[in-house]
Amino acid sequence: MSIPRLPEVKKTLLEELKNGGGTGKRQDVIKALAERFKLSEAEIEQRDPSGGKTFAHRVDSAVVQLRKAGRIKPFVAASGRRGIWELS
Repeated sequence: MSIPRLPEVKKTLLEELKNGGGTGKRQDVIKALAERFKLSEAEIEQRDPSGGKTFAHRVDSAVVQLRKAGRIKPFVAASGRRGIWELS
């Protein structure tokens, strides 16, 4: 399978967080999504022109959009919850 497009990533990300009790660590969620999408190791390690991992970058982009839409809580530095995603 190829790396899924952003709308599919957003939908599946929300499902994964819901299944995880509404919260999840960034790296754990990315790993779970890669498994759900049945991505190969090569697809997971694929790099974009900026040098970042394409799939992880796509998941991060989905989180940004979902935060702007109010579906995921915004990151608050003082909370000490860096790297934790939580449904609103």
